[in-house]
Amino acid sequence: MYDVCTNYVIPWTLGLGCGVALLMNPEALAAGVMLSHCWGESVAELMEALGNWQKQHGIDDDTTCIWFCVYANYQARQQADMRNIPDEGPSIPDQLQLDPFGTIIAHIKTMVTVHTSAADLYSRLWCVYEVDAAQTAPHVTVIAALSDNYANEMIQLYELANTCGMSADQALTAAGLNVDTLCAQCSCSHDIEMIWTKILKAGGFQRLNEAILWFRASVISQEAGHHEDLLTQLANSVLDRFNFPKEIDDPHGYGGHGVSMNRTKIAIKVLGQGATADEGRALFKTLGDKAVAENSKIFDCACGWSGDREKIDDCIANSKLINPDPAGLQKLLNDGADAFCIIKGKNPKTSLQIAAKFGNKDCCEILIKAGLDPHENFLMRSDGSGRRIERPNAVRYAMKTGHNELAAWLTNEGCMWFLQKKLGRQIDLSMQDQLWSDAAAAGKGLCRGEAMELAYAVFNVLGFPKEIISPEGYYAGVVSDRRSTACKILLEEPTLTKGRERFEHMAKELPHLNGVVFDCMDAEVHKGRDDSVRLQKALDSGADAFALARVKGKKDGFGGYDHSFKTALMVAAKWNARKCCEVLIKAGLDPQDVAYAWSDRSGRQLDCRSPAQFAKDNKHPELAAWLNSLPSALPYR
Repeated sequence: MYDVCTNYVIPWTLGLGCGVALLMNPEALAAGVMLSHCWGESVAELMEALGNWQKQHGIDDDTTCIWFCVYANYQARQQADMRNIPDEGPSIPDQLQLDPFGTIIAHIKTMVTVHTSAADLYSRLWCVYEVDAAQTAPHVTVIAALSDNYANEMIQLYELANTCGMSADQALTAAGLNVDTLCAQCSCSHDIEMIWTKILKAGGFQRLNEAILWFRASVISQEAGHHEDLLTQLANSVLDRFNFPKEIDDPHGYGGHGVSMNRTKIAIKVLGQGATADEGRALFKTLGDKAVAENSKIFDCACGWSGDREKIDDCIANSKLINPDPAGLQKLLNDGADAFCIIKGKNPKTSLQIAAKFGNKDCCEILIKAGLDPHENFLMRSDGSGRRIERPNAVRYAMKTGHNELAAWLTNEGCMWFLQKKLGRQIDLSMQDQLWSDAAAAGKGLCRGEAMELAYAVFNVLGFPKEIISPEGYYAGVVSDRRSTACKILLEEPTLTKGRERFEHMAKELPHLNGVVFDCMDAEVHKGRDDSVRLQKALDSGADAFALARVKGKKDGFGGYDHSFKTALMVAAKWNARKCCEVLIKAGLDPQDVAYAWSDRSGRQLDCRSPAQFAKDNKHPELAAWLNSLPSALPYR
């Protein structure tokens, strides 16, 4: 804009004593809109930003009068004086004494802040003053006009900052959402003093920084609508900065257990629709109050309670499905209830876990379509919140309450859910070869745990056997759910046909190899010998490090038996096989796995003692101390 002023505005108005606006409209027009811009921006981007604003808000060219300082103020007096050209027009200092910016803000209804990628708007102190004056004027609405380059660059920088592992606040700063208005520049010390004084009197720079952060984040959230994960992260980061509650609770829901909703669902709406933080807080309360009223009803539908409130206690206590209401559940979700709310207390559960426990298949189907994962346990991953939930997943709840057909259906649906999430598309089982190649390509970009989970899902939906059992291995047998094997085959074999051939071959070898893994550490077989070389050879030959030894134990609380499954690492710790422990940990077993297997992301039930506890109980204190000192690599620890 400096070039436009120097090469066009000044030559056009030199010696005339008035700016372009008065030159074109001698009787003057009353402006309804003011542009706030940084003079160092790209003119092309400025025009693009104004065009975007015009389209988004339906601005009429013929009736909208805009105050634009480069054209409204008289810019040529200094040139006239330097060239001895008679000029009765006011100088820039004379005009600033009249406070044209404050005057126009007092009369307009809208301020449009123009954002381009060439220069930051709030690096210029006059722009800081303008937005401060507009923010404190109750009759002025501040609207952003973004160039395409500016919006895309900010979204890309925010995404990159998160990819690089920056903290939430660092990511906001890296993307230009965080600003420090105190560092804004101005060439005239008198102007600096005047602007600083006004801003401090109005509440200070930090107040203004936070207002700009909210304002920019709100606008960017509207531009980033198709980046769902990024938008969720941005909304939660900004709400954290403004100390919004992380959860919305109904203490009376689900028979008095209480129901808690993560704010993520409404955070995006709050940031996108609230023009200011104060408006955002009001909207947050409105949406939160409505959510509290609806969310508890989700669990009533899931457990099949309907009608008399007194019946819910019997329904919950006896896992008794009284009156399933899938139509009511669907209506609640359509009206905005949060499918991802959970029951509060010591054992928080999702609505899908409750529906599975009660054998409510129709409601399970609705909840899975709403985004819940039948396989999630420990930490809630379906909404990305990482909140703690009950250990048994929906599949296990269905199994333990005798709903075996539902459990089998949930297993398959959970695999489909995971595949659709990772591949980013609907799964068509008539195109199995394409599914194999797409999953193989996706798996090569995942960490080991997620790659095994992906392979497990692929093998399940394609009908591979679900377990490989070594009936003679380690007393009551060794069981592999073939995740590790499936992962190796998926990533190494180019076609489904080759994958099936290799699996058939490995399925013949694995029972023996998996049995060898446990035999290597069994003191009764090898009299305490630390057979780590033989163990490593078995693993190199394809043995499953994540296979479990099964020993029938006591009756569990669900009427079945706790088979007391043990990992190879638990057995190695029991027999003080330190070198075997090192081999198994290197192979991917987590020294902190206890109760449920998470080394391989399976969540299978384990013995309730950790490897360190096995070592301690069998009087191996040095091995126990070493195992306890090892950190877990798992996110929920």
